[in-house]
Amino acid sequence: MPRLLEGSEARRMLADAGVRFAPWEQVQDRASAVRAAGRIGGAVAIKSAAADIVHKSDLGCVALGLCDAQSVGDAYDHILNNARRAGSTTPGCMLVEAMTSGVAEVLIGVKQDTVFGPMLLLGLGGIWVEALRDVSMRLCPVSPVEVRAMLEELRGLSLLTGGRGRAPADLAALAEMASRVSAFAARTPGLVELDLNPVMAMADGAVAVDARIVIAVSADD
Repeated sequence: MPRLLEGSEARRMLADAGVRFAPWEQVQDRASAVRAAGRIGGAVAIKSAAADIVHKSDLGCVALGLCDAQSVGDAYDHILNNARRAGSTTPGCMLVEAMTSGVAEVLIGVKQDTVFGPMLLLGLGGIWVEALRDVSMRLCPVSPVEVRAMLEELRGLSLLTGGRGRAPADLAALAEMASRVSAFAARTPGLVELDLNPVMAMADGAVAVDARIVIAVSADD
């Protein structure tokens, strides 16, 4: 049966595979959230890391742009209450993360095909995923060169290549991250689904902001 990993566990696995994340810390209470925000510095986001909270934004379990201890603490309490109302068994499990911006938001994902195995998905991320459905697919693993070809297939490529005063995204960094994700998927037994959404494609580099991994486990595990 499939099991959704906690956010921190998914991030650690992918970080070990070479995926870059914005600075983050896992917290369990209001005080630790405030301390973590102070260590990270600048504006932060707080989001539920509970494995049983899937649609965090829809459930009010994400807060963005928090700049002081009071707002961080209040956001923690608000998310805690919302997670409890949603029935979470670990409502206090959250992540504090540095706010990150980029040229564009990208989706890097993996879906398990019953015939071919893990397939890499690449497309525009964030709010554009459902609206545009602009995604390219390849069988894992995929080289950085082939990822660049996938990017060329996207209808929204111009959002990544710049123009009209906008800086172009670092496509090489994006391709390297997607390739590493595909290699991780190819060597990870039981991987059902993986989502990095959004990945912030920057003028220099690429940073994952959220991670989701579903693993198949036996009834005995």
